[in-house]
Amino acid sequence: MNEMKEFQDDYEQRLAKALDKVEQGYITEEYMAIIRHACNLPKHQPHTLLPTIYNFDEILGETK
Repeated sequence: MNEMKEFQDDYEQRLAKALDKVEQGYITEEYMAIIRHACNLPKHQPHTLLPTIYNFDEILGETK
């Protein structure tokens, strides 16, 4: 049980440090990972643009 308490204390200290650093504007991947883990959020995936390029002349008909 003592080992679990030590783990929890370490986790809380790492989370507190990460929150403090992020509030100061110092953001690292490690800090964001522990904050996301504590909030039960998945890793952020950047949005990708759709590979399709639309030709609006074909869709709407050529405008004159």
